[in-house]
Amino acid sequence: MLEFPEQPELETVSSYLRSGVALHELADVAPGVEPDQKSNGISARQLKIFASDEFLSECMRVLEAHGWMKPDFRLTDTLLDQLIEALGSETLSDAHARYGENWDAYLLEIAAVRFARPFSRRWYAANMYSLYYAHQDDFRLGYLWSEYQAKMRHESSALKHEQFVQKNRESGKKGGQGWKKAERYAVLDRLADAEFTKLRYPGDKELRKCAQRLARQHDAKVEDKLFVQNGIDLSLKWFDEWLADYRTRKRLETQTVK
Repeated sequence: MLEFPEQPELETVSSYLRSGVALHELADVAPGVEPDQKSNGISARQLKIFASDEFLSECMRVLEAHGWMKPDFRLTDTLLDQLIEALGSETLSDAHARYGENWDAYLLEIAAVRFARPFSRRWYAANMYSLYYAHQDDFRLGYLWSEYQAKMRHESSALKHEQFVQKNRESGKKGGQGWKKAERYAVLDRLADAEFTKLRYPGDKELRKCAQRLARQHDAKVEDKLFVQNGIDLSLKWFDEWLADYRTRKRLETQTVK
């Protein structure tokens, strides 16, 4: 049975239902579907997913903050001048001809292409406003509005988590924590001591390939793989660092014996 990585409990607060990051206000009923009080079952049609007042006020607030929209909801002269300078005055007349009273919403879409970084708040606000008024594309609008809300609520913590995972992954490729690195070095040292003497005038590349082969052969015989991290073989850089350390230690041992 397939499920999400986490399965948080359902929480009900007044008319809201929450499960992890999913939070929705519920309508009382969905036409044609009887609610199930025993299982707390709901229909997706009970979710109040889209509130036009909330969405429009957010778009206008962002666009006004960036100097693209006036408090009376008209486009600023500065933005219109930028569009005329970039595309010519016929852009405005074309917008009027194609979209009538919603010409300004279409111009916001063009401005987003020209002047906004993709997936910035200004980009979302301008495109959602255009989707709503100029194109009546409810499906694409709903998707972007949901994504916009997710970015506002969760993106900061999600990015921090990704950075944490990546840092751990890189640490693992380099040998992980000190005790794990020491265990890997000890095992590979022992295997190399027995095998390297069989090689005739080996260079670093040949020694590294031999060490990788020894590591794979070792892991093939044990259940707890030592020379992999998250199912991936340790990097070439890891083996290069081990080889440099191995050579140094063997050189010191030879000098000590002499």
